[in-house]
Amino acid sequence: MADETSHVYYSLESTVAELNDYITETGRKMIASANVFTEGMEELKKNREESLKLFSYLVINMRGIGRGISLLEARKKTSYVNRWLKERSDEHSATGFDQSAAPN
Repeated sequence: MADETSHVYYSLESTVAELNDYITETGRKMIASANVFTEGMEELKKNREESLKLFSYLVINMRGIGRGISLLEARKKTSYVNRWLKERSDEHSATGFDQSAAPN
């Protein structure tokens, strides 16, 4: 019986050691997973902040581009009006048209 008790005790001790190793390894894996998760969350947060900065920059530049297009259109129209006025003034200079009387 002592032999059997000794064998059960040894088997129980071995099982407890295996269980302890399993718990330790599981704990290590959980900590590693938590660290990866935390690092991933920090990376996502950093990427989100960077994305917001880039989006804001893009929106600001799009507004600037919109203004640039408006300015470009205004320049084209101004150039067209200037060309039209020059053509009219050239036509009327031969006939003696007084441009000082023309509206602004």
